[in-house]
Amino acid sequence: MLFENDLLRLSVPGRSGYPVYDVDVISPELPCGVAWLATALLALGVPLWQPWGIDDSTSWERETASRWRYRFAGSGWSRLIPMLVDGHRFRLRPWPVPRFTHAWAGLLPRAPRTILFVRDPRDALYSEWQREQRKNAQRVADSFSGFLRLPFRHLPVDYATYAQLFWRCWLIAGAERPCLILRFEDCKRDPHRALTRAVRFLGLRVSARARAAACHAARHEHAAAADQALSAAGIGPRMLGDGTADGWRTHFTPAMSAAMGSNFDPVCDAFGYARCVTNVSPADEPLVDPAVLARAIAGEQGPAASIEAALRRVGRGADRR
Repeated sequence: MLFENDLLRLSVPGRSGYPVYDVDVISPELPCGVAWLATALLALGVPLWQPWGIDDSTSWERETASRWRYRFAGSGWSRLIPMLVDGHRFRLRPWPVPRFTHAWAGLLPRAPRTILFVRDPRDALYSEWQREQRKNAQRVADSFSGFLRLPFRHLPVDYATYAQLFWRCWLIAGAERPCLILRFEDCKRDPHRALTRAVRFLGLRVSARARAAACHAARHEHAAAADQALSAAGIGPRMLGDGTADGWRTHFTPAMSAAMGSNFDPVCDAFGYARCVTNVSPADEPLVDPAVLARAIAGEQGPAASIEAALRRVGRGADRR
């Protein structure tokens, strides 16, 4: 399995009988719990091709028109999607065909529909800080505020700027087509209701019993057990946290909230979260050159112009109310 950076290949599922993606499932490259939705849908027979930009073409064997067998010994995917273990067989539907992706708005051709899978930005960033500490504590800032200012991957922005710009771009883009917002917190509190909203948006007719079974398959305890087993076998460090919602209410200090700033206000307002800080004027937009950031996101052959246009709309405050 390799990360697929060919944008043309990422634009289509690459499987016979699956010509196009018909829904984008968007989440940032931060711990947001979107694997819960991927697991639940896979349990209902919804295919999961090239998840999050990974070329998995060698990991699936087609046995009949609708039956597939997963082949990947020691698959690290099981710590996110517990059913993805070597030898597991699936009966997959011809549609819908979701594309689970961390792509920025403007990077890939849009599917007709969009699901934005979101998590309170405090929890997403705090969880990422904790995960990075588990992986390599010596290279991670000791303080949460220091972590927020670290460079995000290869991009010329820090973690805080990445998170708020990613979501603000998708807030604007998501309003242009049919869009469903699913919150991690709602999926934890009432998974059956959250999954029902998702399958209705996708146009699936699924029994309550099947939805209940899918919710059970997607329980955090299954992924946590796989994560522990893989780590014990020497296949990567432990990745998953405790899988709870609203952890920031226990861990956050006033200083940590202040470090988030007010640029997350449009995100918090749109997704129904409390603002990170209150009684402050909106902060200036981050000092980011949209052209430079767009080129870094797109790479050598990507659509930098469309990404830059999305970033400039955020710079004009198009998502602020």
